[in-house]
Amino acid sequence: MTSRAGLLVAILIVAPGITYSQTFYRNVGPDCVERERMVLQSIPEYYEQGNFAKIDSTLNNLDISCFFPLEFSWRMKTLLKLRDHSLGSKDFNLKDFYHLSNYLEEQRTIALLNATDEFPARHFKFYYGDNSTVIFSYNDFTRDLASQILADYQSTPDCSTEKIILNAYSGNTRSVSEQLRDDNCKAPPALVYRNALKEANHRALLDAYIYSGVWVPYGNNKILGNHPFIGFGMGGGRKFIFDFTMEFRFSQAANYYVVQNKGQSIVTNHFFGGYIGVDVNYNYLTANRLKFYIVSGLGLDGFDVIDDNSNQNHEGKSINTFNVNAGLGWRLFTPDGTYAGLEVRNNFVNYKNPGGTPLDGNTISIRLIYGMMRNQYKSAELRRLHNIVKQ
Repeated sequence: MTSRAGLLVAILIVAPGITYSQTFYRNVGPDCVERERMVLQSIPEYYEQGNFAKIDSTLNNLDISCFFPLEFSWRMKTLLKLRDHSLGSKDFNLKDFYHLSNYLEEQRTIALLNATDEFPARHFKFYYGDNSTVIFSYNDFTRDLASQILADYQSTPDCSTEKIILNAYSGNTRSVSEQLRDDNCKAPPALVYRNALKEANHRALLDAYIYSGVWVPYGNNKILGNHPFIGFGMGGGRKFIFDFTMEFRFSQAANYYVVQNKGQSIVTNHFFGGYIGVDVNYNYLTANRLKFYIVSGLGLDGFDVIDDNSNQNHEGKSINTFNVNAGLGWRLFTPDGTYAGLEVRNNFVNYKNPGGTPLDGNTISIRLIYGMMRNQYKSAELRRLHNIVKQ
């Protein structure tokens, strides 16, 4: 694979989530960047001297200077706790998980760039700035340290906070992936990972669509004839999707009919109708990218029977009623969340036209839909979480 092609693959697969910590790193001020360079250079020296108090105070000052805890700092403090066997059973939370997972994701990105690009150093410099050499040196130091400490935990189960952290920082990512995905593993990192995955899957989706179709009356209102319509909707949800919907119906009525207006009988074939309401969809069956759902809705339905601009002798008039509807639909999704679909609804309307041609009856509407249902944050978080456990 060529250098350019390899880089493109790497960017498309992993670059969108190339590390939460390094995104912060690139956005901090120059004082923090310069201080970080000095700290990362000095930590291995302090460790060789056994000056652990100096390591702790130096990292604390770095976190204060940069206004947030850095993964570099958390990594070293945690490894020292593991070295001293002082990591408590509750010393791991969601914030710690994001430090650990960002490191794992970052290492996968680095490995992919090394495997696909002839000159990965130029891209590392883009992400890490002038500190790239110092950061890689620090990574090598902590990897060796984690491997040394791991030797003291050989009798500790792989499903433990200690082993998961040490395997992650020593480069044994296969074991980490297995434990995070294992439902039987109750270690805090595995529980936090699966809970994060569950929460991401439960995030609501934004739904937005346009549609067109045909409105078919049946009953006495059949005299109005079929009418094309266009509409749009927007809302969101997950299992239940709640949408605000508006549609417009066009073309003259198929037949003339009589309406009463200001005490006069008017013969007309005018028709311009619409619907505005709230629809609720329930997904009851999913087959790959095909979703089948039940739909119901409630709103205001009506149509103009006299156009106030077309006849100077009469004011305009509309016939309105409540619309309670229900039906079935399906949507075929693409990987990026766009979809095409079909809905068939029965609309219970029963238009009232006292003194005129009876228009009672209901209608059927057939919708062809094109839209999108997605949540960019949810997609990015799921992609990031799945990347963490890739073998």
